[in-house]
Amino acid sequence: MTIIHTTDDLIRLLNENDEFRQAVRRHVLSDELIQLPERLAKFETHVESFIDEQRQFNKEQRQFNKEQRQFNQRMESSIGELRDTVAQHGKVIGRQGDAIGELRGKVARQVVGVHFLEIADGMGFRWKGILTRWDLGQLIFQRETNDIPQNDRRSFFRADLVIETTDSDGAIHYIAVEASYTADQRDTSRAQRNATLLTQLTGHPAHAAIASVRNVCEIQSLIDNGTVYWYALEPGDFTPE
Repeated sequence: MTIIHTTDDLIRLLNENDEFRQAVRRHVLSDELIQLPERLAKFETHVESFIDEQRQFNKEQRQFNKEQRQFNQRMESSIGELRDTVAQHGKVIGRQGDAIGELRGKVARQVVGVHFLEIADGMGFRWKGILTRWDLGQLIFQRETNDIPQNDRRSFFRADLVIETTDSDGAIHYIAVEASYTADQRDTSRAQRNATLLTQLTGHPAHAAIASVRNVCEIQSLIDNGTVYWYALEPGDFTPE
């Protein structure tokens, strides 16, 4: 029988007798503490497995990120090419639109030339004649001073139509007409400027008019208050016979 007198005796017995040591351990420690090493070992195994899975996930994520960056680069390149294509088509459409606008403008200037009687009558005047570009040039060149700005002179020479008329009393009036498919501020400004020059150069009253199928809303107030007369052209006037 082993007799324990001192702590050293107890320690020596614990070191020498495994069965005694296990019995003391079960008596002193709770089941949770006894099972803790086994649980820690399982936890370590679980952590290592999680780390391995995380490494694999990170590897796959890096590959996915790489593929995503490549995809984004291809998309950016495709979008850039698409933008360039759209821009090129836009320029082509813009040029086509400008060409159509210029063509309609030329046709409008030709069409308005046959409506001079209606324009004069619509404004309450009687037609007397049409001033040619040569006539307009003579009005400018006969002026003693050359104080008319170059842009105004050019606009005057290129007036779409200038009609000489008389009122009910036989007094001479001029009508400066600008023609467009769709009239805008540029047309009304040119018509008003040319009318002002006609009055300055001839001493007779002159009136601004536009001839168009439709107008931008910004010039409607000038038409409503009588500053500019509007002669409505028909879309059929632009259709070849």
